[in-house]
Amino acid sequence: MGPIHGPPSKEFAMSRSLSSLLPSAPLLVFAALFGASLASAQSCRLVADFSPGTGAGNPNRLHCFFGDRLFLSAAGGGVGQEPYVSKAGGKPVLLKDIRAGGVGSFPKDFVACGSLVFFSADDGKVGRELWVTDGSPAGTRLVKDIRAKGRLGSDIRDIACLGNKVVFRADGGVAGPELWISDGTTAGTRLLKDIRLGARGSDPSWLRALNGRVLFSADDGVAGRELWMTDGTTNGTQLLKDINTGVNASSPNELFVHRGTLFFGARPGRTGTELFQSDGTRKGTVLVKDLNTSGSSLPRQFTSCGTKLFFIANNAALAGELYVRDANGIRPVVNNVANRTFTAAGHLACANGVLFFSANGRRSGVELWKTDGTKAGTVLVKDLIPGSTSSSPIELTGVGSRVYFQGNDGKVKGLWVSDGTTAGTRRICPKLTFPKNLALCGCKLLFSAFSAATSHELWAIDAPGATVRRFGNPCSPQKPSMDATLPILGKTMRFSGDHGPRGNLGLLLLDLAPRSPTKLPGGCLGLVHPLLILGAVPPPKWVMQVPLPKDQSLNGLCLAAQTWWIQIGSVVPIQTSNGVLLGLGG
Repeated sequence: MGPIHGPPSKEFAMSRSLSSLLPSAPLLVFAALFGASLASAQSCRLVADFSPGTGAGNPNRLHCFFGDRLFLSAAGGGVGQEPYVSKAGGKPVLLKDIRAGGVGSFPKDFVACGSLVFFSADDGKVGRELWVTDGSPAGTRLVKDIRAKGRLGSDIRDIACLGNKVVFRADGGVAGPELWISDGTTAGTRLLKDIRLGARGSDPSWLRALNGRVLFSADDGVAGRELWMTDGTTNGTQLLKDINTGVNASSPNELFVHRGTLFFGARPGRTGTELFQSDGTRKGTVLVKDLNTSGSSLPRQFTSCGTKLFFIANNAALAGELYVRDANGIRPVVNNVANRTFTAAGHLACANGVLFFSANGRRSGVELWKTDGTKAGTVLVKDLIPGSTSSSPIELTGVGSRVYFQGNDGKVKGLWVSDGTTAGTRRICPKLTFPKNLALCGCKLLFSAFSAATSHELWAIDAPGATVRRFGNPCSPQKPSMDATLPILGKTMRFSGDHGPRGNLGLLLLDLAPRSPTKLPGGCLGLVHPLLILGAVPPPKWVMQVPLPKDQSLNGLCLAAQTWWIQIGSVVPIQTSNGVLLGLGG
């Protein structure tokens, strides 16, 4: 590792030698050497009072990028709703007062692409246009005044990342709402294709990245609203398939990518709006199943949960049935028609392979349920208000093996957590009400909530339980991937990888929660610093078991892991996998 970062530090050499002496507990050694600020489980902490006193900062549109960077909109201190950034639940920094005077630019549509974050905002001068930030106040700027005349703005919507550029819907005032592309510079921002000639525009929507392309819904005025695709070039922007042939529109909607396949609703003409899927080719764009032969099933609320895909659809008897797609096909999770177990499912969230959702159990009202995708595994978790009165859980957010949500116990709408058991479903942070905008960032749960002392402000739970999630992207022609199981204290976790480049040696590296990326020899980004080498791994597939100490003092420790692939006989170039964030918990 010397040729990469110079001679190993004293701490690095010690961590490596101690890890070899104590191979069963390298994380304990690592934590003892480098330490971290740990927190009590599920204790709530005020992150920022944007509008001190009883004024409300109303933080909203929370998005986590680059592992632990929280981007959001908030107001306070004479500043209207403007963009902020926070690192790992730290104090938010105002990126720019785009519309001064307390009016606010109301930033939204945050999307990370490469090392930049794009969003739309209205500065009050040129209207709602495309903005970009590198995460610093100095690096936050207007990309281009696309609709150059007046204050109408180009009405930016549906921003999607494609390589190191973004494609999006914008109205330049001449061609109408069409597909645009930008690399973050004024000169590099242009109309990608005038799909529908004239001022009406094709109005592209539902932009979703899939296998190096972006698929979307658009109306060219000839085939009607259909499924389109772009590879980022004008010639490569074309109709993917005329699902409802002729001038009739199939109106693709609810586009969602699950395990490399696009799922969506569309109306082919011979049925109502039903479930379709696409692999990005015309031949591979097909009707999956007509779920409602007497009308439209309107599939929606697609949610990935491990290998399963859950969604809501209407059938002939009920509006709002929960369906699952897995290796055995597509089916309703519970046959309401025969069993009348529950109706009107919604607010889906996955937690470690278990789907939590709210549903009307008739006798229980709208309460929290869970399912593993089988009839037997679909049960009411807890009736927060016993009887037919509903607690109406909303804002469901999966965090490790738990789900956090807003629930009503008949007195207040507070923050609740559930591990899927009745006993493990309880209200936390009793001084907070109306929690919303929940987002896992780093290893912390961030959210907005109301308190009598601060009104609506930004809060955090520093140790929400064991968590694991990927961040960053592979850097190699082979696209080496890396995953991990939940790091539960006292258990053995598993790291695994695939597509490691042959002829290379893989090093599984561990660090404290994400650092700023470092450019490595060859140009790839190191998402961790090589403070601890857990071990060497072979290409292309590998698995490593790591036992974790049963030490609750490590609860909340946030670590990051990445695999670096080094060519045998040379340290250049270094190829890298994605990163994995690990929040240790009980």
